[in-house]
Amino acid sequence: MKIAFFKAKGVIAPHVMDGFVDAFKMLGHKVFVFDFSTDNHLQQFSSLSSFSPDLAVGYGSLSLLKAHGEFFFRQQGIPSVLLHYDAPCYVFNKEQREEIKNNPSYYLNLVWDKSFIDLLRRAGIENLHPVKLATNPALFFPADKPQTGDAVCFVGNISSPAAPAQLQAAAGESFLRQVIERKAENIGRPVLEIMREIFLEPEYAAVSDAYRDDEQRFWHDYHCIHSLG
Repeated sequence: MKIAFFKAKGVIAPHVMDGFVDAFKMLGHKVFVFDFSTDNHLQQFSSLSSFSPDLAVGYGSLSLLKAHGEFFFRQQGIPSVLLHYDAPCYVFNKEQREEIKNNPSYYLNLVWDKSFIDLLRRAGIENLHPVKLATNPALFFPADKPQTGDAVCFVGNISSPAAPAQLQAAAGESFLRQVIERKAENIGRPVLEIMREIFLEPEYAAVSDAYRDDEQRFWHDYHCIHSLG
């Protein structure tokens, strides 16, 4: 099978896609990598068309390419796999959501955080399946001499959160810190579950109202929740 993979700039996401590329190469598939972090998009698109993939795989919405006003892969009869390791509502715009909703047979959505599956289903998106985290054993493996260290670590930056003005006006900084602190207390607990718990507290009523009024819009407007981890 010929598979086209799509990646972009990021801290972790590019390495996730590299892991998929390496794994499918090991399985004997032919792969093409479209890298949005470079400037030669037109040249890459030309090479992609010549490659003529059987399947497209992208991190979030990266594989939802448009050409001549149409979504390229669906027009070519090529299915796409959308990998949602981040909040899925954060990466879709309205046109992309409608495309996926109206053409479910062309889009397989693999969602890491099961909490978001119901949210996407309520938005009318089908073909949703959970996906587990994995690792590349060529890069990550047990040390010869295990070292003792802290039991919990946090990857990211929680100082001076750059929250949107709307969220700051609605006790946003405090809300974000509550989410982070409760997540640190129980790493395995879904962020969406923590948020819904905090929404019940009176001081966060404005944030709760924003989420209740439009879940999809919330994740676009309050992307600081995503960017802070």
